[in-house]
Parts: sequence; C-alpha cells; structure tokens
Amino acid sequence: MRHIIRKAGRSTGNRQNGFTLVEMIITTGIIGIFAILVIPRASGIFTSNNLIVAQAEIESVIRAAQKYRSASVRAGLYTGITITTLSNGAYGVEPFTTGTNQNAFGETVSIVSANSNSDATLTYVTPSAADCQNLADNLSGRAGVKTVPACTASTLSFNLE
Repeated sequence: MRHIIRKAGRSTGNRQNGFTLVEMIITTGIIGIFAILVIPRASGIFTSNNLIVAQAEIESVIRAAQKYRSASVRAGLYTGITITTLSNGAYGVEPFTTGTNQNAFGETVSIVSANSNSDATLTYVTPSAADCQNLADNLSGRAGVKTVPACTASTLSFNLE
C-alpha cells in the first residue's frame, strides 16, 4: 500500500502547472462573445453623444440666426448670413468642434439666405442617413424651424423662421 501512495505522490510532483489548451480556447471564446456583445453598444454611446452635440450646435445656429435677423440693420432679413458671420460676430455661436463650418461629426455645416433673403436655409452634413434622420426627427416642430427638416442621404436641410 505504501508503494502505491508513494508512486502516486511522485507522479503528481512531476506535473507542470499552467493552463491546458482546452482552457485557453474556452477563455478566448468567452472573451470573444463578450466583445461581440459590448463593442456595438459602446460605439452606439459615442454616436449618441455626437447626436447630442449636433443637436446643440444646430439649436445654437438657429438662435444666432434669429438674433442676426432681428438686428435693426437687417430689417428682418437674412441678407449675408453665413456660419462664419455667426461664429465671428456677437451672435453666440461658438466655433465648431473641428473648426469653422465643421460640425460635431467633422462634416460641413452651412447657412445661406433664401427666398429673397426672407428665409435662411441651414444645411448640416452627418456621417450616415440614420444620424441625419435622428436629427430631423428631433428638430421637427421646434421653434425657429420653418420647414420640415429633410434628409437627402446624410445631409439635413431646412429653412429657418
């Protein structure tokens, strides 16, 4: 009996510590499944944050355009309005995220007078049609928005009141 116990003791002493190949494969699989579930949700958080910033930028431009139009020298018209004018003047538009005329997505934003200067058209480019539609839905019926915001591919445009 002693011989059996000693032999068993000796064989376990020679065993090397570490993970087996099967354990490594299972662990890698679990990490992979976790990554597949988490990464798309995390990227959605960043997109959502950009949409919030985009919404704030657009609302800032709307307020600034109304202030621009209400100046006595403008006589209720949008004559000469541009994003650069709104950014450089005392109209409350902060410089955009990545420079003048670039929005939270690094895309183009512009505003021009329309309809004999009685209206102004705001154009805001987004990275995707889905982002554009989210912004359009959020802006529908808002004060300062004259026409229903519409998307052409990833470009949002509407007239201001």
